[in-house]
Amino acid sequence: MRIFHPKLPWYIDVHQVHPNGITVIDVLRAIGNQMHEAIRPRHFWNDELGDSERKMITLAFQERVKQDAMLIANGIVQVDFLGPKCVLEGFVRASKGMWEMKTKRRDD
Repeated sequence: MRIFHPKLPWYIDVHQVHPNGITVIDVLRAIGNQMHEAIRPRHFWNDELGDSERKMITLAFQERVKQDAMLIANGIVQVDFLGPKCVLEGFVRASKGMWEMKTKRRDD
């Protein structure tokens, strides 16, 4: 199963662990694991992102880590690319067997 989000430059691939198919926990683990992966400098400093996108990512990072030195040391992670729209709403079937991840704001 391949999941994408318009704000993420990565796919989330969910692999079958059990013989009878992909389970909900497989999907949630794959999303959770990937969203907490640190980004590389090339992900932040690329031609696709402008200053406003970088600012939004930086603000999301600052909001997420607050003053936690350990989180600050880990740097920006993939979930920061979602900005304030980081609450999972569900999935919509897309073309070529992929699924679009739908998210909403934390405070909605």
